[in-house]
This record gives sequence, C-alpha cells and structure tokens, in this order.
Amino acid sequence: MNEVEKDFMKMNDRIKETRDAMKSSYMELIAETQANTNRLCKTTIPELIQSVDKAIDALKVRYGTASSSS
Repeated sequence: MNEVEKDFMKMNDRIKETRDAMKSSYMELIAETQANTNRLCKTTIPELIQSVDKAIDALKVRYGTASSSS
C-alpha cells in the first residue's frame, strides 16, 4: 500500500507541475495577445484610417468633387 501511495504522490506532483506550466504559458499568451491588440488599436487602425482618408481625398481631386474640411 505504501508503494501505491508513493506512486500516487509522484503522479499527483507531475499533474500539478504540468498544470502550473500550462497556467503560466496561458498567462503569457494572454498578456502577449493583449499587448498586440493594444498596439493594433493604437497604431495600425489609425494608420489605416489615414490611408483611407488620403485615398478618398485623391479620388475627390481626380473626379473634381468638393473636398470636406474637418
């Protein structure tokens, strides 16, 4: 019986270690995802908006429509 308890404790410890490693990996993934999302919202989206605005202005000039001033 003592041998079974030792095996159980070893297995239980391995499960805990694996769980802790998975939790740590998950937390790193979430942090990285949040950082990337933050960067996307702060830089990429405004850059895209600026690019679209320039393209719209170029089309307005090309087709001679009045440009709206902001």
